Amino acid sequence: MAGVEIPITSWKSNDEENRKEEAKQWSKLLGRRPRLLVVEDDRGILEAVGDWFDLYGWKVEGATDGSAFFNLVESMISGRNEQRRFDAIITDISMPGLDVMAILEGLRVAECGLPIVVISALPDRNLPRRVQQLGRAKFFRKPFVLSKVHQAVGHLLMCTLDDRTIH
Repeated sequence: MAGVEIPITSWKSNDEENRKEEAKQWSKLLGRRPRLLVVEDDRGILEAVGDWFDLYGWKVEGATDGSAFFNLVESMISGRNEQRRFDAIITDISMPGLDVMAILEGLRVAECGLPIVVISALPDRNLPRRVQQLGRAKFFRKPFVLSKVHQAVGHLLMCTLDDRTIH
């Protein structure tokens, strides 16, 4: 991994050539399209995030409620479905019927090593610190800038890939 450039171009330009180049770089690094799970009960935000990452070559799956999120994570951790192995998660912290922080903490205990980006409109001042304690995680308050979330996901994924090659 040493010497590999982080394939993030969106902060420089959003043109089609750069998007295609980024997609090609991720495919080369992973041997496939990167997979992203987006967990958001606001369908407008879910679609915007999904469309953005799809432009950059990511395969995106969405969950709009807590039970769908829980089922996807459970399937991924158990290894029952390799097609549901995600490279990163973007999640709203406030999902009906689910303690998202508990699920994220469970992912850390299971040592999945997934990069996680948490988005929230909640006024909880401790939330960014709690997210940071998860390790390999970043917090964004709503409203957020998609290009910055995209850049954070790419950076966190590169750090994760670096760790996997070292250990």
